[in-house]
Amino acid sequence: MSPSKFVVFFAIFASSAFAKKTYEGYQVWSVFVASEAEAHSLEELASSFDFWTGIRVGRDVDIFVSPERISSLRSKLEAAGLEKAARVVVKNARTELLEREAERLKRHVERQGGFFETYHDYDEIQQFLDETVANYSTAELETIGQTFLGRDMRLLKICENGVCGNNPTMFIQCNIHAREWITSGACLFMINELTANLAANPGMNSGLDWYILTPANPDGYVFTWTDERFWRMTRQPHIEGVGICVGVDPNRNFGAGFGGVGTSTDPCSLVNHGPEAFSEFNTRNIRDFVLNHNEIVYYQDLHAYGLMAMYPYGYTPTDCADKTYLQDLCDEAHVALNAVHNMTYECGSIYDVVYPAAGVACDWAYEGAGIVTSFTFESRPASAAEGGFAPPASEILPNAQEIWAWHKVVAERLKMSPP
Repeated sequence: MSPSKFVVFFAIFASSAFAKKTYEGYQVWSVFVASEAEAHSLEELASSFDFWTGIRVGRDVDIFVSPERISSLRSKLEAAGLEKAARVVVKNARTELLEREAERLKRHVERQGGFFETYHDYDEIQQFLDETVANYSTAELETIGQTFLGRDMRLLKICENGVCGNNPTMFIQCNIHAREWITSGACLFMINELTANLAANPGMNSGLDWYILTPANPDGYVFTWTDERFWRMTRQPHIEGVGICVGVDPNRNFGAGFGGVGTSTDPCSLVNHGPEAFSEFNTRNIRDFVLNHNEIVYYQDLHAYGLMAMYPYGYTPTDCADKTYLQDLCDEAHVALNAVHNMTYECGSIYDVVYPAAGVACDWAYEGAGIVTSFTFESRPASAAEGGFAPPASEILPNAQEIWAWHKVVAERLKMSPP
């Protein structure tokens, strides 16, 4: 075995050979950003801590911190004059995770609620996809490639009369960031609405097809169940410079503005973009599939959390050529989303609404694949105080219902007048 191969093997082994991470003593701090000067001070800390949300004036930013680094964070906030703007919203992440797991197990044992009111691991998701294909002639599965660890990436197609490729098509991917479990719940719910509950959604499978991919980061998703609940990245190791860490941020690995703002060359950074665009198996698989299917007229990359509906660009403050159309469509669809549970999202470009970010899937779909109607969501919950990346299961169904209502409006619009 060559030295480089040994190092890669050891990195994978070392990251998964120990006990499941408990997150004992981990905290989430929320800091209100009152000015551009405060935003700049926080930006200087972003490479050193796990910022769960973007830094924007007039909003809270959520910071996930290990017990060993709490004192350091406190000191840095004090030095920046931000200690009074900070509060601890999660005192011990382990306690909250144990509560979520107890809730999930209770629901399974007592069969409380429905399928869309609990979280599902990778095998359960695959079983759901298999059962959908077995029960509905309009559905079929396509393997679009394998991951670094050899898992199939299986995309579910739901097509009019079971024939795909003839209609304008909606492409939706969920859970490309591994820890954002609630997004897979939304994808599975939409599949159900297009099959088992199609009678309540007339016209949604007429003159329009749907391609749905979840999880879009299978290796990372499995790792969140077996080892680290808050893992974000892929599971492919890279040797860059003198460092080696496992994983790349897949939503900084697409080929639009690659390597630009909001990314890092540090192999251990949570926004490491990877050695080159599409270095990751899952992002390459998505790219190749989308480019080979010209029928795709809509692209959605679904994330959590923060309540935002966004369109290009993330890598530049320059408005995309179709901003007026995308903003109008977002505003129109938001009316339907808001009517479900009175939840309010913010519509706008990625750069303006959440944070500057290069190499994101939505920008690539718009710029690289020529899909004008390209969006990305940050769905429920609103904040870390309401669950962050581990919201209670009670959020899954209302989140999915809202997102489905938004997509029904977009689907009708695309059928009537595609851009």
